[in-house]
Amino acid sequence: MAVALLEAAEDAAVKAGADRVVLQTGDRQPDAVRLYEREGYTRIPVYPPYHLVPNSLCYHKRVT
Repeated sequence: MAVALLEAAEDAAVKAGADRVVLQTGDRQPDAVRLYEREGYTRIPVYPPYHLVPNSLCYHKRVT
């Protein structure tokens, strides 16, 4: 189910003309981290407003 939701988000991003999907989670969400990394998402610097959230992790993936 989680993979299907990610795929739907990626499809929606492409249809909207975006070239990437950006996600935020936390280091206390190990299942989300594993999912994102397994599905090809790469860590990026934490961006606002999440830079104020302790243990925040941000990811992105290029989509076409």
